[in-house]
Formats: sequence, structure tokens, C-alpha cells
Amino acid sequence: GGLVQHALALSIGTTGGMTFVPAGFPNAGTLLISSFSGQEIYSAQMVAGPGGTLVPTNVTLYATMPGTSLVGMRFIPSGPLAGKLLVADYNVPGTLWMVDIDPSTGQAVGGPVATAVTTFVSQIPLLDGLAFDPITGDLFASDWLGYSITQFTGVTTLTSLVPSKNTLSISGQS
Repeated sequence: GGLVQHALALSIGTTGGMTFVPAGFPNAGTLLISSFSGQEIYSAQMVAGPGGTLVPTNVTLYATMPGTSLVGMRFIPSGPLAGKLLVADYNVPGTLWMVDIDPSTGQAVGGPVATAVTTFVSQIPLLDGLAFDPITGDLFASDWLGYSITQFTGVTTLTSLVPSKNTLSISGQS
């Protein structure tokens, strides 16, 4: 073994974030790729390549988002919102979008053009990367300009969102 590199030329503009559909979900192992220069998220199937490598192929439109500059993407791993896709938007001003995913098909609710998207969190300037702590379930988001990381606790126990509020309540705590 050694490091093997495979490149897939994509005609989707500048790429942003990537994530794999996690095990246990329909279409597990599908690679999702966001467009930084557009409003789209694409899916790519992974097929066996030479020497046991995986090669992305069959790139199709997965979702259309309200904003551009889509970067970090992660699926909510557990809890009432498990399986929904969080997408960091670098420019609208630091919005973290939540994409509804149909649990029976693994596809974006509303389809690839009229995708069901909700504002999850906003006002994090130049929102960039996302990661879930596998131990606590906390969500971490990086802010490119502020050189900071924001920790969100309670994401895996959150049951609903009220988009018009500027705080989220989780079990009575903001």
C-alpha cells in the first residue's frame, strides 16, 4: 500500500465541501459535493477502480440551495433530526442550512431543483467547516475570517426549529 491519487474532472464550477452519505442511510457511500461558485450539491456514486480504489462516477444534481459558496457539509448523526444534511454557506451571511432528506430514499425532499431547505443557524460570518464530535454529538463550525470555532451542544437532541427566533431552545435552555 501507498498513497494513490485519483482525480475526477467535474464541470460544476468551483467545488466546496464534500461528505459521504453515512452507513445506515439509503445510498450509503454516495459522495456529495457542493459547488462553491453555484447553488448546487451533486452526488457521485463510488465504483471499484484499479487496485481496490474507489472512483467517483455518475455525477448528478442532488439539491439546489438558497445561497452560493457552499462549503462544509455533514449529516446529523443521531437524535430526532438524524439524517438531515447540514450545509455551511460561506456568504449568506454565515448561514448553516438544513436539508430535509427522505429517510426511505436518501434523496433531498422536494427533489434536486425545489429542495426543502431550512435555516438552521445564521450570522456566523464566513462560516466554513463542520464536524460532529463522535463522542458528545456536539457540532463544531469554523469561521474563516474570525479564526474561531463555534461549538453547538444539543444538536442531536433538538426536536424542532423556529426560524424567526434568534436563539434555539433545547430542553428549556437557550
